[in-house]
Amino acid sequence: MDNLGQAPPPKTTAQVSSLSSANVNPHTYKKHVGPDGHIRSWGIYPYHEEGYEDVDYAPMMRKMQTQMIYNYMRGATRPETQFFDAVIAKKKRELKGVDLGDLTRRDFVLRIHMPEIKTPSGEDRVWRGFIVSGGVSLGVLQDKILAPLMGWVRNFHAHILTDFRDGAQFGPKNSGAIDMMHLDLSAYDFLNEDHYCLAHLVAKVGDAFQYEYDLGDHFRHDITVEKILPLEESYGRVQILAGSGICPMENGKGNQTWAEHIDTLTTAKPAGSTVRVTPAKRRDLLSEIHTSPNYVQYGWTKRPKSKFDPDFFDLAQTTKRRHVRARLGTKLPVLPERRPPRSS
Repeated sequence: MDNLGQAPPPKTTAQVSSLSSANVNPHTYKKHVGPDGHIRSWGIYPYHEEGYEDVDYAPMMRKMQTQMIYNYMRGATRPETQFFDAVIAKKKRELKGVDLGDLTRRDFVLRIHMPEIKTPSGEDRVWRGFIVSGGVSLGVLQDKILAPLMGWVRNFHAHILTDFRDGAQFGPKNSGAIDMMHLDLSAYDFLNEDHYCLAHLVAKVGDAFQYEYDLGDHFRHDITVEKILPLEESYGRVQILAGSGICPMENGKGNQTWAEHIDTLTTAKPAGSTVRVTPAKRRDLLSEIHTSPNYVQYGWTKRPKSKFDPDFFDLAQTTKRRHVRARLGTKLPVLPERRPPRSS
C-alpha cells in the first residue's frame, strides 16, 4: 500500500471483502451494503445472513503472529493504518465541504432502539424518544445524552457512531477504555467525534445512524430521525419524550444475549430450547444482573428480584439522572458555525 496519498487511478475494478484482500485501494474500493441498505464499518466487511458484518479475523491473527515485523519502534505502520489514513483523509475533505445550512440550529426528534431485542409481538422492546439540537457535538451527544438516556455507565466503555449512508465512523480519540483493544472488530479507525455534530450524520427525516456501545460486547442501537423542527420551534434543549424497556446489564455480551436473558426470565421454556428453566438458574441470572454496575448506579437493584420487568422504563427517573438533567432546559454546547472564507 504505497503512495496512498496520491490521487486514485481513473478506472478500477477493485472490490474489498476485507482488508486481507489483495490490491485494496482506499480511494476506489467498493463498499459492502447490508440487506437493510445501511453501510457499517466503512463498508469493508461483507454481511452474513443475519444482516451484520462478517468480521474477518485473519488480520487479527496476522498481527498477533507478526507484530514485530512492522517495526513500530521506528515509526513503521501496519497496512490497515495506511489504508484508513487515506480513507479518513478523504472523508474529512468531504465533511469540510458540507453545507449544513440551518440544521445546526434546528432541533431533531430522534428515536433510538436496540435491534434484536423484541417483545413477543415483534415490537422494539428497548427504545427511547427524545429531542436534541442538530448542532450538538457527537461527543456530547454520546456522553451526556445517549449513555445516561439508555442507562449505561458514563466513561465505562468505548463506543462508535456510524453514518449508515457511507459507513463512516466517529469515536472518542485517546479513550482509555479497556474495550478499545477490540477496535478492529468494529472499526479500524474513526474520526474524532468532538469535531463533528449530529447534523453531520443525519440531515432529513428517515436518516439513521448506529450507536455501538462497548466494543467487546457490541451493544447496538439504531437511531432514526422522526422529525426536524422548524427554527421557530427549536430551542437547543434536550427533551425526553417516551421510552420502554430496561437497559441491558453492563458486560452483558450484546443484544442477542440480553434477548435470551429476557426469554429465560419470563418464560418457562425459552424459544428453541427443550429444557425448562429451573428456579435456581433464574436466581443466578437475576443475581448477576443486579450486581451489574449500571443497575447499581441507577438504583434498579432496589426493585425486588422477583418482580424483574424487562419493559420497565421510568420517564421521571430518567429525566432526573444527573447527566441528562444537566442538559434539560439548558442550551447544549454546539460546534461553531463555519463562516464562509473571505474573498480575496
